[in-house]
Order: sequence, then structure tokens, then C-alpha cells
Amino acid sequence: MPLGLPSRLLSFREWPSLPPGRFITRDPALVRGIATRRVSCAGVQKWITPDYLRWFATSPMRKHEFAGVIDDAGCLSSYLFLTSKRIRGIPAWMEIDHFTTEGTHDELHALVGEIVRQPALFGDQRMLSLASFPDDRSWEGCPALHERTEHVCHCFAIPGHLQSLAKLTVLAEGDWGL
Repeated sequence: MPLGLPSRLLSFREWPSLPPGRFITRDPALVRGIATRRVSCAGVQKWITPDYLRWFATSPMRKHEFAGVIDDAGCLSSYLFLTSKRIRGIPAWMEIDHFTTEGTHDELHALVGEIVRQPALFGDQRMLSLASFPDDRSWEGCPALHERTEHVCHCFAIPGHLQSLAKLTVLAEGDWGL
């Protein structure tokens, strides 16, 4: 999706706003805790901690830009990690990790909306690419110029006793992260 003025010209949908009392931080060191999840965690998925966020943000292999939603106590409720890339020669951000503790994806969409409305928060990139996987509904309803689903095969050697559990597929440290 385009950032800044082009996004306003091409989008007929208003982005949601952040809930009262929450704001964006670019510094994972300000995250003191993780909010209690309001979404189902019945399957196999990555565990998020403040230490994980700080470790991932300082990856030596590529620059990761962090945008998190926290409250006054430093409790994180949603975040994105982005990395710089080019889309058809245009400077862009590629989302490489996202997470929310909320029961809906509205706060995550509000976070994206802030980046779309205020691209200077991150630099001079002009596009944003969000990753989606099968059964991940994180980006449903987001304005987009182009959509495609990422196909993965991470579960080819999963232990038998975990085969029947739901799997939340996300980008992980070894994918586009490190």
C-alpha cells in the first residue's frame, strides 16, 4: 500500500484510531510487559516477551524497525517489525513480524494507519507490504493495491503429538528476520 498522500487518494476507507491511553513507541526498551492476550492461544505459536523484542530489534543481519502500541505503564498490546526493501524499484517497508493481544485486529490496523498517514515516522519509504499466511486474518479489511497469501511448509517435521493442534503461522527468526 502507498504511504502518505497517495494512500489518501487511493483509499476510500478510514483507518481506525488507537484506543485512548495508548501510544506508539519506536523503542522496544520502553516495553515493560506484554498485555494479557484476548485472542485464542489454543495452538502452537511464538511466545512474545520484552526480551525477545529487544533481541530481535538488535539483529546484526538486517535492520529491524519496531513500532509498538503501549500504555503509560509500558505494557505492550500490539506491534510491527518492518525492514527496508524495494518494491518494483520503489523504497518500501516490508512487515516481518506482527502481534496483538487484542480480541480484534483494530489496534493493529490503527498502528498501520499511523504509519500510512505519517510515513515520516520511519523515513522516506513510499510503500508498505504486509505479510499474510493461510488462516491469518490480521490484515482483512486493510486497504491494499495488491494482495497475495504467503505459502509455507514449516510443519513438515512437527512431532506426532502436535500434528492435530492448530498452528499460527508467522514469520520467525530464521525466515526474513535474521
